[in-house]
Amino acid sequence: MVRRGEFYMGSTLLTPVSNLIGLPIDQVNFIVCQLVALLLGIPFRKVLSPRKTSPTIRHIVELFAGIGLTVFCFGYQVWHIGAQSAVCYCLMKWGQPAIAHKLVFLFAMGYLSCMHIYRQYYDYGGYTMDITGPLMISTQKLTSLAFNLYDGMYRPDKDISESQRRYAVRSLPNVLHFGSYMFCFHGIIIGPLAFYADYIHFINGDWYKEKIVDGKVVQVPLENVPSPKETVIKKLIVSLVCAIILLMMPTLMPPQKLLEPDFIENTNVLWKMLYMTIAVAFVREKYYFAWVLTEAVNNSAGLGFNGFDENGKAKWDLLENVNIAGVEQASSQKEIIDNWNKTTTYWLRHVVYDRVTRMRTLSVFAISAFWHGFYPGYYVSFATGALYTITARLVRRNIRPIFIKANLHFLYDIITIVITRVTNSYGALPFVFLEFMPGIKAYLSVYCWVHVGCLLVILRYSLFAAPRKVAKEQTTTTTTTTTTTTTTTAEATTPETSLKEKEL
Repeated sequence: MVRRGEFYMGSTLLTPVSNLIGLPIDQVNFIVCQLVALLLGIPFRKVLSPRKTSPTIRHIVELFAGIGLTVFCFGYQVWHIGAQSAVCYCLMKWGQPAIAHKLVFLFAMGYLSCMHIYRQYYDYGGYTMDITGPLMISTQKLTSLAFNLYDGMYRPDKDISESQRRYAVRSLPNVLHFGSYMFCFHGIIIGPLAFYADYIHFINGDWYKEKIVDGKVVQVPLENVPSPKETVIKKLIVSLVCAIILLMMPTLMPPQKLLEPDFIENTNVLWKMLYMTIAVAFVREKYYFAWVLTEAVNNSAGLGFNGFDENGKAKWDLLENVNIAGVEQASSQKEIIDNWNKTTTYWLRHVVYDRVTRMRTLSVFAISAFWHGFYPGYYVSFATGALYTITARLVRRNIRPIFIKANLHFLYDIITIVITRVTNSYGALPFVFLEFMPGIKAYLSVYCWVHVGCLLVILRYSLFAAPRKVAKEQTTTTTTTTTTTTTTTAEATTPETSLKEKEL
């Protein structure tokens, strides 16, 4: 029986549909809002295209359509996005330039954290959709905009990186443009994050194609974006397949079975790990379904066009949030991070990783955990993820060369793919259970072997590692040629360079 909990404040208009198909009303409202946004995106892209309509009209439609969908899906809770956005806008407008972006970050994250705590108090352990989902996206938008303004208005171009220069915002958007960005109808429900620079290009129709004119490559403005029809249809099919698997999951291999006393006591470790790996893989379908669907919704409106590939085919991957094949075939933790929740990874890199000088990996995982909420299981999973990152770096640096030297690269790839599949599900299990003890109970049932293995690798190749040969040569050699000095220095700094490239 479908029940509308006290915590959910969205519309009850579709309750008969909810009762008929057996889905909770919050999920029905979510799907309907996404489909409405998908259909609305077609005339927005064609009838209200930038070549036919002024940017002001497009901003107004984005704003009011987005507010309407948010009210339908979440009711009066929409005011939380308005309140968070209004305060942050004031900080960006009137705050001290040197620290305004930091104040926005602290306030936006603090407001989101309060809402996470509020939700856990009234709906502990529940999966009912509420305004915290859109608030997570608005927090990304607000903080990225604040840092982009800081880069564009108060930092010399020579002091910022290429990516920071690309997303830099040179002036504070007016209220209409800001509201349109925060409430755009195709991204308000579940995102994904679009940086303000990309969003304003989409509104203004700043689309180009390279052509050769008089022997030179020039950027020629496009009348409109290429049709995303083929891409949208493919993504809708993928999303539908994920939805079907998601509906089958609870009856096939529910993760909760891992906590049943009979399963724990009468099942060997190998079967437990196999069950854990498959069960958590099924859980991922929930995210695949939502993320691929929202990509299709944004593409339908024209947002997500990313130029043309080498064959002249239009690319619609600007807002790609997940590469399913990349996740499922990953051979390392880094590859999973690069292909999973990609826009959040870009956000963390842009506002955290590139801004801090020490403990970058731990800072990224800590902020990611706070952004998700305060269930203890999140912190167990993210702490395990940080442990994986450190371990994987040591393995790649010390063990991989052994396989390469023996011409066993293919074997190394197979082993790492299998280990990545197993350890990824192992690490994500507390995230699925939310609470602390269920995750720990599942870990103990398999003797915490992954954590033990990671710690042994760290002990062997970090704490008890032999002194590096390069360092020894540097201390014993007093006179070297310029060439030798340059080579030795490059070798000594290679681990640091590798660390910077692989931490995320």
